[in-house]
Amino acid sequence: MNRKPKKISLDARKFLYLRDHFAKFINYSDVTSKIASQWESRISEKVSTSEEGIWIEVQQKNTELVQVVSRILDEQVPLESMRPVEYHGWSFDMFKSKLDPHKRKKPCRSKSVENVYGEKSTANVVVGHLQKFNDTVIENSSDSKKSNPLVFNPKNSVSVVYCPKNPANLEDLSVFKDLKKTWCPAMVVIPRGHFRMGAPSDDNTYQDEKPQHNVTIQHRFAIGKFLVTFKEFDVFCKQTGHPMPKEKACYRGTYPVVNVSWNEANIYVKWLSDVTGQSYRLPSEAEWEYCCRAGTTTAFSFGSKITTKHANFGKRYSRSTPVARFIANSWGLYDMHGNVWEFVADLWHETYDDAPQDGSSWVDGAKDVNNRVVRGGSYSYPAKDNRSSVRCYYPSQDKDSKHGFRVARSF
Repeated sequence: MNRKPKKISLDARKFLYLRDHFAKFINYSDVTSKIASQWESRISEKVSTSEEGIWIEVQQKNTELVQVVSRILDEQVPLESMRPVEYHGWSFDMFKSKLDPHKRKKPCRSKSVENVYGEKSTANVVVGHLQKFNDTVIENSSDSKKSNPLVFNPKNSVSVVYCPKNPANLEDLSVFKDLKKTWCPAMVVIPRGHFRMGAPSDDNTYQDEKPQHNVTIQHRFAIGKFLVTFKEFDVFCKQTGHPMPKEKACYRGTYPVVNVSWNEANIYVKWLSDVTGQSYRLPSEAEWEYCCRAGTTTAFSFGSKITTKHANFGKRYSRSTPVARFIANSWGLYDMHGNVWEFVADLWHETYDDAPQDGSSWVDGAKDVNNRVVRGGSYSYPAKDNRSSVRCYYPSQDKDSKHGFRVARSF
């Protein structure tokens, strides 16, 4: 009797995909038969006779193995490619052609596109219920029962403008890079606007988020689509001789750079300004919240609640995860909730009394000129501490594995 496959975790689907194919297609030192057998001992596998194929139920989670699986996929599947939710959507065509160029199937109606790192890729996606995943929408299809693949549509993907003469003339929410280099951050053009910053006085929130006040962003600017990654920061270190932040090799690459201080973040943006000839900086606290909310007034940019499908928080993974692993907000910005705290330019003030209302950085009147504001929460904090209005502080010279940053750019 045919049974409809149950919904299972994305990590379980990823594992199943890799378990079936990694030995032939992926050469990765951390993926061994031992790891596969460890996974096997932690899951109960059942096979369905339906056309949907195989499904499994995760009985016990193994964070370390989840990280290994995620790391492979994040390295091999370009950030701007579709990452399907259903198991049968995972296809070899999603992977870079360098894995197996001779045996790679030619996808239907496919087209080579460039992701934000300047890498060309072709991606198949799964037909299923309406979902938004990495800025691309999967539409319902009457042929879904036939497992007929809906090909990644470049029109729905994020197109990147390289080396624009004047990014200020680009449309709002356009994505651009000042240099066509993998280490040059992808920037999103942010529109002018106004919003309510902070939390309502009658809300069960923290005192430092109050009073809620109006802020008008009178200037257009750009902000990093992603947190700055090790891949980007390491180039800066190699070119300048700056000490590389400590982290295991397997957690570098597209993982957000951590173990850097606020002071080092400012050294990085100065270097980035010098090599591009543009004006990079850390965002102000008001700019950051404006971008995080992306036009929303709810506790999170995704609504009044958030789950581990939206962000890395609540110790779900016990550490940071690669950028863009989770969906972006409506302005195309990733990891605005959770993953790692983000340094901004402002000094720490215990309340918003007398705070600027024009979106500028608040850099005077602080009790301690050493404490800088951090925003966004992190992987080790609960949902309440990953809200759009949550704020905290960290000494400007200190560094740890829970703090990183994204860049802003003035026009």
